[in-house]
Amino acid sequence: MITGLEPGGAEHQLVNVVTRLDRSRFEPVVISLTGRGPLAEPLEAAGVPVHAVRVATDPLALVRLLRRERPNLVETWLYKADLIGGLVTLCVGRVPLLWSIHQTDLRPEPGLRSNVLAARICAPLSRWLPTLILCVSPEAAQAHAAMGYRADKFRVVPNGFDTDRFRSDDQARAAVRDQLGWDESTPIVGLVARFDPQKDHRTFAMAARHVVDEVPGVRFVLCGRGVTPGNADLVDLLRASGIQDRVAVLGVRDDMPAVTAALDVAVSSSAFGEAFSIAIGEAMATGVPCVATDTGNAARLVGDAGRVVPVRNPLALAGATIELLDMSGAERRSMGARGRAAIVDRYSLASVVRRYEETYAEVLRLASARKRRS
Repeated sequence: MITGLEPGGAEHQLVNVVTRLDRSRFEPVVISLTGRGPLAEPLEAAGVPVHAVRVATDPLALVRLLRRERPNLVETWLYKADLIGGLVTLCVGRVPLLWSIHQTDLRPEPGLRSNVLAARICAPLSRWLPTLILCVSPEAAQAHAAMGYRADKFRVVPNGFDTDRFRSDDQARAAVRDQLGWDESTPIVGLVARFDPQKDHRTFAMAARHVVDEVPGVRFVLCGRGVTPGNADLVDLLRASGIQDRVAVLGVRDDMPAVTAALDVAVSSSAFGEAFSIAIGEAMATGVPCVATDTGNAARLVGDAGRVVPVRNPLALAGATIELLDMSGAERRSMGARGRAAIVDRYSLASVVRRYEETYAEVLRLASARKRRS
């Protein structure tokens, strides 16, 4: 059960996990609480039923759906789904419930206040409502323990990456660059992130201005939900930094492995809340060196495959990006190879899916044992 199926890192992660579950053991069904969204399509193409229930207009529809489906286990994905789904399971019997945490600290920024409220309500409920709380990183678990979540229920299950799709690909790299009108000699820096206060496009734009001053031939790629030429706030940021003519604004793309392969450096400029950056993990899997701000597990994730800098510090972000661009192609490839090796070793999608399956099986065994005892 997820808040919505619009494109985003956590949403794509759900699709990647659910579509790869062992169907001889599990029969997944996905419920979206805000309508179908574009990601319903790959789920249904993989044979996973998707139900869109708009709880804001018909809250009882979710109760009716769960009574009809009679699930053996419910996993909720993102704060609002944790709260709503957790309470609704009480109406259909004591179904084992897993919450999923994909953030670290939360800030009451415009557009995020409802998430902050949901998380704060979930903190005391965590003492008795969920069976386990799955966190994508130890940093996410620590941050939520500090918020009042029940710490002995935490289980870390990291994000996973499809290293067959995200890999170095010279043909895809050349094709995307040709599409953008840039050749192999053009240094390209990318930011893959929805337009959101958490992602801090302002700091990225300010840093990009400094990068241009030192690397005049550099170009930038921005993509993600809300990252479109029609976004006046984004356009104003780019214009204020004087880089609007050097930026390709691509919106949501369905060819992210190819777009990522076209980059020389991948950047995450998040100001807060980033528990485990999927964009950085995908770039590392592709062999692209990374610059990330120090949020969540960034330092542990990036390691020696890039640089980690303080948040909201355009000069530091620019300096690290310039450092990587000034490297030779061979040096960047070597750094990228270390990043890919780390992802393959620790965060392959297949191994993460197995972790989910093992967790589901464990929770179901415990629930069955409790039922027999009662």
